Amino acid sequence: MGKRPKGREDAQRTINAREEILNFFSCVLERRFSEAERSIRAIGEKRIRGDEFGEGYLNALNGIYLSLRSGDPRDFVNKILRDAESLGRYDRAFRAKAREYSRAPYDQGYFSAWWDFIRYYISSGKRVKAPGSEQDQAGI
Repeated sequence: MGKRPKGREDAQRTINAREEILNFFSCVLERRFSEAERSIRAIGEKRIRGDEFGEGYLNALNGIYLSLRSGDPRDFVNKILRDAESLGRYDRAFRAKAREYSRAPYDQGYFSAWWDFIRYYISSGKRVKAPGSEQDQAGI
């Protein structure tokens, strides 16, 4: 196992990972799944605050990807993105869980990814597109 990059290299890696994460969120919401998959791979190649945290974060991103790709309206992420009240509740819940220091790093990473995704969705003004359609679904 190689040495961890320090200082400027760590900062650059974090910036690059953040850009890939934002790109992933955009791609998955716009149903550009091939690009979203490439972003997940690129994120996985970068270190995200340690191995356990990063593993939890990546697993959450994969879950978001699979849920949106399925388009199943009964699926968790597909439900909450179409319901403003639920979205606000989960935003608060995931933020609280991500900030709990007593949680394992994996859990913190997992809930941080969900919180980042919901915040991105709310702030972007994007709406989930229906599978096989160019029309936006009703959102917040």
